[in-house]
Amino acid sequence: MRALHARLTAVSLGLALATTIACGPADAKSVYLISRTDSSPTPVAAYDLLPAPAHLALQYQTSMPRVGTAATVLAIDATTNRLLIANSGTPQLQVMNPTTLRAVGTVTASGMTEIAALAIDGPRGRVYALESDTNRLFVYAWDPLTPALTPDGGGPRALQDIGLGRALALDAQRGRLYVGDRSSLLVRYYDTGSFALAGSVDLTPAGQTVTTLAVDAARNRIYAGNGDAATGSLSRVVMFDIGASTGIFRELPAPAVGDHVVSMAFDSDRAQLY
Repeated sequence: MRALHARLTAVSLGLALATTIACGPADAKSVYLISRTDSSPTPVAAYDLLPAPAHLALQYQTSMPRVGTAATVLAIDATTNRLLIANSGTPQLQVMNPTTLRAVGTVTASGMTEIAALAIDGPRGRVYALESDTNRLFVYAWDPLTPALTPDGGGPRALQDIGLGRALALDAQRGRLYVGDRSSLLVRYYDTGSFALAGSVDLTPAGQTVTTLAVDAARNRIYAGNGDAATGSLSRVVMFDIGASTGIFRELPAPAVGDHVVSMAFDSDRAQLY
């Protein structure tokens, strides 16, 4: 097995594909994904991110014992080099070392039944978890060494104006947590100190609700997609520039015409969306 890149700069994704950027040399990067969500054990793979036209090359694949009915969400803590894997039908999350692709333990997101999305703020030692199809945001203190999740500040926060929440994306630089709602054309964002509603992004021109999000904090932009026609997917990728208050959308190109954007992540260094 060729050594995986060790130092991480996070770009996170949810559902079946969680993308992280791992930095060894300046141009050494990796992406991690669940190869099949319904397999037991669950295959987790690491790919090199390469320049065009290759884009990706498989580094290594390993298997994790399945917890719950299916592995559904991945998130990275770049600060402490840990990968969290959430599973459908259980509050248990698996913890993996993304450098070695080996399990290092499990943690429990107490109070939760179905995790739709995760976001990790490594420097603050926080994990944000969104209960599927609700407005309930759970906040945990994150100890990656034990490992352990401890409720931070009591019970879940009821996010204002969220109906069927499905996606999270964290802009730690600005203290904003973006939330996607499969029943709304607005992406709302909340202050990570007070969890008060701080603003919203109107995606009405794209006509597509949101089940996955990515943030480009360096350029103050968000990207949005939807992973299922039943929840409003029009096979579109949406980009919105927060500073300029303008957005564009594109249909998925061939050979992905008619497919859906299950999950996504942004690499700020290369200015590329995966």
